[in-house]
Amino acid sequence: MYIDYSFYSGEYGGTVTEQKFNKLNIQAQSKVDYFTFGRIKYLETIPDTVKFAVCEVIDTLDEYYIELSNKSSASRRIASETIGSHSVSFKYGDEITTSKNKDKTIDDRVYEVVSTYLMNEQNLMYRGVECHDYGI
Repeated sequence: MYIDYSFYSGEYGGTVTEQKFNKLNIQAQSKVDYFTFGRIKYLETIPDTVKFAVCEVIDTLDEYYIELSNKSSASRRIASETIGSHSVSFKYGDEITTSKNKDKTIDDRVYEVVSTYLMNEQNLMYRGVECHDYGI
């Protein structure tokens, strides 16, 4: 794990309970690893920017799950409706947005957080290739 609860609640100042933290920490680290192509595990020491990114992703995920639990099936939104052979599609899950995050899925929101912290950190989010990898 890149962080523990004492770092999250102390140095970062997070407010998620320790019980929720354990599950969210695993998910947050997985999301950060995904957006950094698993490069962090090869670093000798974990930079503070990575630790703070994980902390903010934990808060983002917690906020998302709270939003999701506040949405009832009665408040689901129709995404599309067809009249012939009547078909209705609804928006659910990660398609739920708030006015603060209008039109953003959870992955969009997490990517925004991760890129804010790590876009310039040791090429962790670099998507290109090195020419010497291909003898160019």
